[in-house]
Amino acid sequence: MNSRAGKGSAKTNQLYHELRDLARRVARSQQPPRFYTEHAASLGRSLRVFRRHPAVRAVRAVVSAQGKAAGHGYRHARNVALDGGAIVAIESQPGGFLSPEADKLIALVQVAALLHDCRRDEANHELLGAAEARRILTMLSFNKDEIACVAIAIVNHVAFQEPQRIDDQATMLMSDALYDADKFRWGPENFTHTLWEMASARSISPERLYAGFEQQLTKIAEIKHTFRTETGRKYGPEFIDLGLTIGRGIFKALEEMLFIRARSEG
Repeated sequence: MNSRAGKGSAKTNQLYHELRDLARRVARSQQPPRFYTEHAASLGRSLRVFRRHPAVRAVRAVVSAQGKAAGHGYRHARNVALDGGAIVAIESQPGGFLSPEADKLIALVQVAALLHDCRRDEANHELLGAAEARRILTMLSFNKDEIACVAIAIVNHVAFQEPQRIDDQATMLMSDALYDADKFRWGPENFTHTLWEMASARSISPERLYAGFEQQLTKIAEIKHTFRTETGRKYGPEFIDLGLTIGRGIFKALEEMLFIRARSEG
């Protein structure tokens, strides 16, 4: 790498660090989404299943050993798993505590969450991810119904695509919960973590990021109308609005930084 390229990369990294820190400061100044305050019990149940259920523990071990939470990384997959499990608990019955049977469905949505982005960086990643999940779960001796349930949820998690529907209420609840929990991440988390990880991994220049930023904000806003469970429709738009507040601030700061850079270099 020549010295000019090295300096440019260092400047870009510094700019992104400053923008990420700004995003996190704004996020800390916001009230947390009501989902987390109004459903603490269901979130606690989801966390217990995530930590203790043998099926989830088995998949977590594979993910840890093989890096199968690729794409947005383990943090993203874990957050989808915990929120997805909570959505299943809430939707299973008012209060979310009908029977221990719900724990099995919570565990399955968490398994799907851990694996849903395992082929994230490839075309048709939902289809490839579902196939990879089938391979992993077969290796771990999941039964065929469990494997089919996880696979269809992974196929259905892509934004702005009509989901495949089957005549099984539990499977569709799990599939819809995975989708909604994944799209919760399009809120504040997108700007505090995901955006900067993607920009770094793909070597996206600040100019290129700026050029497509407003279009991406519009796309994020549109996701508000796609949530699938009652819980997702109730709480999802708030996640998105909180994220958009951060995103608009980031866009303005990026614009100012690029203007200052252009003047100093011109």
